[in-house]
Amino acid sequence: MNIVAKYAVLQAVSILPFISGYYFRCRIKSYEQFRRKIILFNLVFLEPVVIFYSIWGIDIDKTALWIFSAAFFIALCGYIFGKIFVRILRLKGDDSFAFVLTSVMSNTGFTMGGFVCFLTAGEKALAYSYFCSLGLACLIYFLIFPLCYVRERSEKLKLSVFLRGILRINNFPIIGFLAGATVRHYFARPQINIPLLDIMVCILVAGYFCSLGMVFEFKRGSAEKYIHASEFIIKFILVPTALISAILFVGIGGYAGYVIMIESLMPCAVFSVVTLVLYNISPELSGRIFAINTAAFFIFILPLILIFSKKAACLFGL
Repeated sequence: MNIVAKYAVLQAVSILPFISGYYFRCRIKSYEQFRRKIILFNLVFLEPVVIFYSIWGIDIDKTALWIFSAAFFIALCGYIFGKIFVRILRLKGDDSFAFVLTSVMSNTGFTMGGFVCFLTAGEKALAYSYFCSLGLACLIYFLIFPLCYVRERSEKLKLSVFLRGILRINNFPIIGFLAGATVRHYFARPQINIPLLDIMVCILVAGYFCSLGMVFEFKRGSAEKYIHASEFIIKFILVPTALISAILFVGIGGYAGYVIMIESLMPCAVFSVVTLVLYNISPELSGRIFAINTAAFFIFILPLILIFSKKAACLFGL
């Protein structure tokens, strides 16, 4: 199966489960518990295997390290701008936390950022884009999940409580990460003829989007328009400006500079909603932010990326 066919399949296992999740939301009495069980199943049984196998076969060079490091800078910029806009919007409590988290996490993976890299710069850009997703995954499992655990329990931020947050079952993918990082130094990854990893990724994506559909609800009125406008400004103006300025200042060229630029333009991550659903922190608002921000990306940002991608590639020497 070529890369375009894989992308089409991934979009199918995203849209259909999302619609089914939204449909069953009103027909399952305990849908909140059900969507949480779906997420936990992915985190405990599927995500560790996918991460282990991916880390095991990864090749690391200077370009990969630049892109991996950029994932943290993208998140840091999102956090700073998110905190600024929280004050401007006067958001409080869980809504404030959810807004900042959706600002921090971007859709850098194969379903968005990775595929845009492939469309505009080929398979090598797609391969390098994985390191941005890897950086975000480290941030999620080693920092974001534990912080959400502390908030869920309404406790003060202490080292003991933070470590308990890391050691919870929600963070089971850490085992896959550590095991993969260890094994890759001693053994070569065997080639599997059947597309087992692709199948597992499709199940993962379908599960997450089904739970996302159970979160999403239409809300009429203009009360949230400033929230969505602010998220648009953060994701598509402020964060890209900061990243592109940093790239030019440091002098990062080649695939590293190009992939970082593309990933800085990505909308809210699916996993931001998954995280907030898992810890029951304003999940409905985060679902609407994700949906509207992603729609805005397809309408306004993606066409611009496709139009100017060749000039950008020349700028970075590709």
